[in-house]
Amino acid sequence: MKPSPRPESLPRRGALLLAGGGLAAGAAWLAWPREAAPGFGPLRLGMRRAEALRALGPAALPAPLCGGVEGVLFDWPDPALHPRPVPAMAMFGAVGARLSEMEASLSHPDGGLGFPEWQALVAAQREEMAHRLRATPQAGPAEEDALGAGQHWRFAAPGAEVTLAARWMRRSGAGYTRLHWLAAGQEAVITG
Repeated sequence: MKPSPRPESLPRRGALLLAGGGLAAGAAWLAWPREAAPGFGPLRLGMRRAEALRALGPAALPAPLCGGVEGVLFDWPDPALHPRPVPAMAMFGAVGARLSEMEASLSHPDGGLGFPEWQALVAAQREEMAHRLRATPQAGPAEEDALGAGQHWRFAAPGAEVTLAARWMRRSGAGYTRLHWLAAGQEAVITG
């Protein structure tokens, strides 16, 4: 017959079990996936330079841009946004060497797009970004003139400002769409 535990050991065991349960709950909370920062492909704003280059692979070759900022060009397949791999650029800020800005081109420079077709294409890109960022796009300036048409939206994402700017050329039917991410508190290197 097994001896029963001494009465004074019961509170100690309870305290140990309680402490162990608290540690396990704390570890589970820390391991819980946080909402990802906005980004494109395998990259997210705020990533360290080394981590981002590792995610892009050995073909990623960073180069100095200006003011201590480095940039790296890469192509990434994203069929929901574009039928071909999307050309993109990531920039690492001079302070802390973290990913502070990105831009991707969702353009159709070959032409042949009619105005309604271009509008539908840009609407699909806008809706895809709204879904990914879980943010409602705020319409910016829209224009239509003899040369073509343009549309612009801003998304207020957590810790970043994301813009989608599109232009359609009437004569050729070419469509140019620029998707730009800028981390909060950072200054844009890419303008225009």
